[in-house]
Amino acid sequence: MKDLFPGHFKESDKSLREVWETSLFVFDANILLNLYRYSDTTRKEFLRILDKIRDRAWLPHRAAEEYLNNRLSVIDQQEKSYDDTEKSIESLKRDLENSRQHPFVSKDIMEKVSGVFDELCRELKNNKLVHTTRINNDEIKDAIARIFENNVGFPYEKGQIEKLIADGEERYKQKIPPGFKDGSK
Repeated sequence: MKDLFPGHFKESDKSLREVWETSLFVFDANILLNLYRYSDTTRKEFLRILDKIRDRAWLPHRAAEEYLNNRLSVIDQQEKSYDDTEKSIESLKRDLENSRQHPFVSKDIMEKVSGVFDELCRELKNNKLVHTTRINNDEIKDAIARIFENNVGFPYEKGQIEKLIADGEERYKQKIPPGFKDGSK
């Protein structure tokens, strides 16, 4: 039974170790773009792991191109997220400071909260500046370039792309995975 349905049974530790030690890891643009969305700790850990497997890491040409083309948009989205968060904090602070509205907050607590809100907004501004700096001085892009040095595929030739498109259209018509559910996109 295990031979017929191997996906339903746990691999041995030895087998899993062998797969981990010999596999080629292929990444898409989104996993790289997410590095701009992660916390510093998560990003550093992910880049450390990528660096550890760099001899078995591969980036298709199209994924590298999409990463480079969309990097600035993701940085911009992150900057806007900082702005939106800061605006929300300021709005909450104004609501709490308005003593004629419910909920009422004592002056003593409001002073403490206001100090925390101010500190939080300063941190958000500083973190936003880090993202803004990445437009021209991007340590994430530099790390990715170093990790994937000599491990990026070549672009498809025009004839190959045309054949892939024709094959894809046929797959969508026949609802053959993978990808046919992306047809609406």
